[in-house]
Amino acid sequence: MIRALTVLSAALSLPTWAQLQITFVDLNPAGSTESRARAVDGARQVGTASVGGGTHAALWSGSAGSFVDLHPAGASSSEAFGLGDAR
Repeated sequence: MIRALTVLSAALSLPTWAQLQITFVDLNPAGSTESRARAVDGARQVGTASVGGGTHAALWSGSAGSFVDLHPAGASSSEAFGLGDAR
C-alpha cells in the first residue's frame, strides 16, 4: 500500500543532515487503498487517491481528514500535479 506522506516542517538551514528534523503526516483518506502527494504549497497538498477503484485528484490541508475529492463528474481518472497562488 502506498500512502501519501508530506513533509510539513524541516530545519533545512542546519549544516548537516544528521541534525535535520522532519515531520511526516499520513494523508491517506479513509477508504482509500493508495494515495500520493505530488505538490505542496504552504499548508495545502495535492495528488491522487484511489477511491472506489479509480484514481481521483485529491487536495489535502495537512491531514487525512481534510481530504477533498477533486474528481470531475464523468471522468475516468484525474490527477493533481501542482498548486498555484489563488490571488
